[in-house]
Amino acid sequence: MKDLLELFETTPLLRVDCPACDSPGGTVAVVRNGFSFVLCANCSSFFVNPRPAEKSLSEMYEAFPELAAGRAIVTVSDSLREHREAVYRLRCLFEVASSGRLLDVGCGTGEFLRIAGGHFDVTGIDIAPRVALQNERIPTVKGNARTLPFGTAKFEIVTAFEVLEHLAETQNFLDEVHRVLDDRGVFIVQTGDADTLLARINPQRWRYLMPPVHLNVFSRKALYAQLRKTGFEFLKAWSFGQAPSRTPLISRLSNPEALRPVFDYAARVGLLGQMYAFRRAS
Repeated sequence: MKDLLELFETTPLLRVDCPACDSPGGTVAVVRNGFSFVLCANCSSFFVNPRPAEKSLSEMYEAFPELAAGRAIVTVSDSLREHREAVYRLRCLFEVASSGRLLDVGCGTGEFLRIAGGHFDVTGIDIAPRVALQNERIPTVKGNARTLPFGTAKFEIVTAFEVLEHLAETQNFLDEVHRVLDDRGVFIVQTGDADTLLARINPQRWRYLMPPVHLNVFSRKALYAQLRKTGFEFLKAWSFGQAPSRTPLISRLSNPEALRPVFDYAARVGLLGQMYAFRRAS
């Protein structure tokens, strides 16, 4: 972390309004790694303010590509959890789509694309590609979410797992997703959930507030509003894929997935975070 923070020692920081609702008001909720996470007074989202400019963030991911996964070290157990989560995400995807071209933004190691590739025509894009050896044949592009480099190409599905929290500017990305999606196409998004229990009762203990890697953590109200404004309609929600494997005691069960309905209910009532499917409505 020391080497990471040294990148920003001489970098000017920019003051921003809330990326979710454009409100200027808020109070500092957490100070971590020398950056302040502000709680928006209007929509109850968290956002880093002031924050590094987008160019500095791009340089960070060039120097530390593993941070695009939200952690500095990737272990064997991380790879196993990633595989299980990819299988779970594909199962959720089948509930809202069965075929078509799929674009995974922030594709990382390409594990989800490998799992989905047997059923969909897949492409990935990442600002810091780190495709695993077994996934090297998957078509991937190095690029920025601000401008998806696909011209007039259209996709039936776009996925963005743990992407929004990394972006300097979120509305532009959502506009790009809307642009590359086919009419009535499906957008699946997972990001930090500011309405979860720990986020509300004790943000100081919430490890997801991890600047400067994570910059935005939207409330559900704010996320829904921003997607409606962009031209999306809600389809379905699920609990996070890794929820059972990260829950003490339950993770030790022979089949923690059997309790998935319990986790989905806990996510609906705000105890845990949600993953969402939206449809391009206009």
